[in-house]
Amino acid sequence: MKKRSIKKKGNTSSSSILVKQKIATDLQKAINLHQAGNLSEAKVIYQGIQQVDLNNLDAIHLLGLIEYQSGNSEEAITLFNRAMGINPNLPDIQNNLGLAFMSQEELLKAINHFKEALRMDPGFVKAYFNLGNVFKKQKNFHEAVECYNKALSLAPDFIEVCNNLGNVFKELGNFEEALKQYRKVISLRPDFAEAYNNIGAVLDEQDKLPDAFQHYKKAVQLDPGYSDAYYNLGNLMFLKECKINEAIEHYQEALRIQPDFSEAHFHKGLALLLNGNFEEGWPEYIWRFGKNIENNTTYNNFTKPLWDGSSLAGKRIVISSEQGAGDCIQFIRYLPLLKNLGAYIIFECYGNLLNLFDGFEAIDLLVEGPFSEKTDIQYDFFVPLLCLPSIIGTNIDTIVNRTPYIESNPELAKEWGNKINTDSIRIGLVWEGTPTHNNDRNRSFDLSVFGPLTSISGVSLFSLQKEVTGKQSALLNEMNITALGDDLKDFSETAAAIENLDLLISVDTAVVHLAGAMEKPVWTLLPFVPDWRWLLNRDDSPWYPTMRLFRQTSPGDWESVINRISNELQRLVKQTDLNHLHLK
Repeated sequence: MKKRSIKKKGNTSSSSILVKQKIATDLQKAINLHQAGNLSEAKVIYQGIQQVDLNNLDAIHLLGLIEYQSGNSEEAITLFNRAMGINPNLPDIQNNLGLAFMSQEELLKAINHFKEALRMDPGFVKAYFNLGNVFKKQKNFHEAVECYNKALSLAPDFIEVCNNLGNVFKELGNFEEALKQYRKVISLRPDFAEAYNNIGAVLDEQDKLPDAFQHYKKAVQLDPGYSDAYYNLGNLMFLKECKINEAIEHYQEALRIQPDFSEAHFHKGLALLLNGNFEEGWPEYIWRFGKNIENNTTYNNFTKPLWDGSSLAGKRIVISSEQGAGDCIQFIRYLPLLKNLGAYIIFECYGNLLNLFDGFEAIDLLVEGPFSEKTDIQYDFFVPLLCLPSIIGTNIDTIVNRTPYIESNPELAKEWGNKINTDSIRIGLVWEGTPTHNNDRNRSFDLSVFGPLTSISGVSLFSLQKEVTGKQSALLNEMNITALGDDLKDFSETAAAIENLDLLISVDTAVVHLAGAMEKPVWTLLPFVPDWRWLLNRDDSPWYPTMRLFRQTSPGDWESVINRISNELQRLVKQTDLNHLHLK
């Protein structure tokens, strides 16, 4: 019995050694498959190892890594935590936990894990890189620079760090340092397409368009599947050079590679709309909300369905304002159409528009946004305001352009009539839009550009510009322009002021929509690449019958625009009999 017992123990020991050898062999095989990108086969082997050795640290950790790489961050976190329970002192696991939390946008947790990895291993280059990436994501750019520089002090030729450091310098507006980093990347890896794309983006920002174009082209030559570079080419053609057809081709190429590329869809939609192709443009324009409007952070609190054009008879619909005040003024014209379909209309709008829209005939209930806080209001559907033209099927020939559809408050208009009291032609001026607008640097200009208008006799100039301070405030006095902006508390006040003007001359901002909606004469000054609603190659607007468009013929050339305005204004003065009614 004793001999048999000893023999049995010997067999068990040999068997255990064989099992361990097989686990080691299988683990190496799985790692090789994993490194080769064959995640599915590697995963099967890791799972098989766990069936034999439930607490195999390497299998658990690497299986977690596969789950992370497959987009299953929640499962990855579970597995990484299991691995940490077996050995809490491994910086690699802390680093990978940070990556998983980062993918879930839990950035504070990610930061804690990256910092813990660095506490365990102060020379952990990838942890510095990843920590820098979190700070970059948070827009804590100076902290990101510090982390990237620390990584480069340990690994000077880490090209991904150099590239991201360049991206941060670009965000900080330090284009020289950004280019320095990108060019270092290319010197280390001449076929790194992303660096060429990034150089193109910096040159694009600097309006060095031919060089930017060449770098974008080089990027797609090196990587024909580089959707971002095609998208950037589209934006350069569209937003800088107004070459619409070429831009659309580049957007289409980006979408061929990445069909759910939201920004490419959206900008393709803008280009199509600007070209007057509303039928194809509207379906692309809806991508401004991303892949799914119901998941958009602005609208995910609405509990009722998005209106899709179905019957509104006896239904209550929330129409939600979006984008700027000018967009609301322009597209509120569609509300009477929905009212005629039998809808009860709840209109959510911005606070500075409440008084203007109070009493608008098609609105049953006017509320200040955000609507998601008005939980006591019952409704059946919701729809963002600028979705209405698409749902209704608007094209160039069917634009609703009956004006006026907005009127000023008679009492306010009388008060403003006392402020704007002159026998000459009364002209309102606006030279700047909202500074946060993404195209404001192209659509706005300095007050001094209006200088030639001040020498025209027979006119009185009034500034409707709000928040004029410092140099421009002094310039108003020098140019003999009466400032009204401080008294314009909201758009109902602005409407009352416009009611007493003969003409508004303005850059593309909300007041041109207000004047157009009131059927008042308005001359709109447009940059070389205008907003989509103004279309191309025309000096009138199908949206507003009383509007004239004055376009730049080359980027940044406001001088020739103002000269045309000045000539037209002098002609108008000669034609106007000042002894009779003012312009209407």
